[in-house]
Amino acid sequence: MQRSRRHRGAAVLLLLAGVAAMGACSRDECSIGEARCSGGSYNEAQTCEQDCSDFGCTNRWTGSDTCLYGRGQTCFQPTPTTALCVESTQPDPRCAAGDHAQFCDGDNLVTCASGYRLYRQTCGADYSYAGPESDGANSHCVPTDHDQATCVPPQSFPDAICQGGSDSKCDGTTLVRCVGGLAVFTAACQRCAILEGPPRDAQCTGFLGDACASDVDCATGTVCHDDGSGRKVCSRACAVGAYAGDGGTRVGDAGAGAPAGSGADCYATFSLGGPPFSSYAKLGVPGRELKCIAAFCKWEP
Repeated sequence: MQRSRRHRGAAVLLLLAGVAAMGACSRDECSIGEARCSGGSYNEAQTCEQDCSDFGCTNRWTGSDTCLYGRGQTCFQPTPTTALCVESTQPDPRCAAGDHAQFCDGDNLVTCASGYRLYRQTCGADYSYAGPESDGANSHCVPTDHDQATCVPPQSFPDAICQGGSDSKCDGTTLVRCVGGLAVFTAACQRCAILEGPPRDAQCTGFLGDACASDVDCATGTVCHDDGSGRKVCSRACAVGAYAGDGGTRVGDAGAGAPAGSGADCYATFSLGGPPFSSYAKLGVPGRELKCIAAFCKWEP
């Protein structure tokens, strides 16, 4: 009996020791709501978050953002509850509009938080933080509404139909994509219609590359053509070999003075001579390059 008590006492002591050890291992590192700069090789902004496992919940430092030396970012802690990867530790009055404010510095798109510059994106050249509306053609920065800015093609132009806004409009059978009152993309349609929303977007059918059953389904200047794969699409005749290399032209590369009937005419028909093809051309075109192949315009990946 005495021996059994000793064993039970030892077991209790071991259990208590184990609980104490687990408590020591699971001690909170921080308090929820705190922030810090980790320093070291990671140059990381961290926040205190609760981490739960089979052994319980503890508060641990968790990385919220990794500062990029290549962008000139450094970790900065303006308050005990805020840690940011910033471009400058000096507040910028152009960032005073709010945590998600953006502005143009030349053709650089600058993003802000807490009154500080976080990073800049060179329009048309810098893809690291690019949004869905940024690609090589969008090389010009413009301010938009609600303290925002974005990258657009430099050929974008003010259009009264945009009414200073950022949405899609129909100008007869022409689709107009608007950003900050600028037409950033236009497309020739057989039919353009505003869809009931929200959001109230515009639908364009019969554009160059759209599926069709007959010529009446296609925009003016195009015909319903079998593209060689058994698929009928709206297309137009063009001159093969007008350009060296692959015999076609990348959309957006067409310049002034291109010979009539060349691959450049494919693009001119598609966009009515408006700004070049970019991510604003959200029409579901079946490729990224418009070429003159077998004497007809065709989209290719």
